[in-house]
Amino acid sequence: MRHIAIIGSGPAGYYTAEAAQKRWGDEVRVDIFDKLPVPFGLIRSGVAPDHQSIKAVSKRYEKVALTENVRFVGNVAVGEHVSVSELQDLYDAVVLATGAPQDRPLGIPGEGLANVFGSAAFVGWYNGHPQFAALEPDLSGKTAAIIGMGNVALDVARILAKTETEFGGSDIVAHALEALKRSSIERILILGRRGPHQIAMTPKELGELGELERATPFVAPQDLPPPEADAVLEPGLRKSVAHLRHFAAVPEAERAGKKVRIEFVFLVQSLALHGDGRVQEIEVERTRLAEGGRAVGTGELPRARRPGGQLHRLPHQPHPGCALR
Repeated sequence: MRHIAIIGSGPAGYYTAEAAQKRWGDEVRVDIFDKLPVPFGLIRSGVAPDHQSIKAVSKRYEKVALTENVRFVGNVAVGEHVSVSELQDLYDAVVLATGAPQDRPLGIPGEGLANVFGSAAFVGWYNGHPQFAALEPDLSGKTAAIIGMGNVALDVARILAKTETEFGGSDIVAHALEALKRSSIERILILGRRGPHQIAMTPKELGELGELERATPFVAPQDLPPPEADAVLEPGLRKSVAHLRHFAAVPEAERAGKKVRIEFVFLVQSLALHGDGRVQEIEVERTRLAEGGRAVGTGELPRARRPGGQLHRLPHQPHPGCALR
């Protein structure tokens, strides 16, 4: 009989338990440890609350969890209540499946200002993670900036842009829904160090931005490569770039009735966050793609594509902003 301890009850933890069952059947016993009292990790606290079809994968984990040779052990913080070395003395194998529980710092001046949040914290807030339930983001300003161009950035932008009715059928927690109902945000900036061909956004999630009730996505046509350049992209990325091209082609008259604008800003890197106590501006630098697709700074502080605005001071309004990374 083999005894295995798995630290972390997210997808990786349960897939590991499932693999152990397939390999050894009834000859294995698995204990899955988690510091939270409930299992399933990012499926519960990381997937957007309006993506119930994705969260449905937890049914597969439930099937594993309900078998006789798999046990969930919640409210146990490994490293605090029990050490890895102690577990190694008790089990034949210890598997670390905790993922990256903490946000990585940007390493730029001003990231300690109020109303600057890591994505794990902000997503945890609207998903009801107990560690972030008291986050209380200030959404009274007009502009939110999101640093990064992956699916989490899309999730955050979509959650900030949705109306109350669009959350019907979701499992968003009450405190987040109430805060979002009171939100004054009208401009959501998604900032990326690289260009449209380097985004890490999948087509389905990107396409959802074009279906929002009160929000419209905006891409500056001049930011897009020539259409023939898309031919070398793998199919999924090519579909995502097709969505960007569609967003760029929407006539301005069609955007007039939408209160919220989601703007994609490519080839910029964040240099600093500024504000009096809380974030009010983001200082960025234009980048270019170097060998291997790396983004390198050019020293240029670009101008925004709207009258009277400077992109290297985002936002330039005196009210508080909200920055997410």
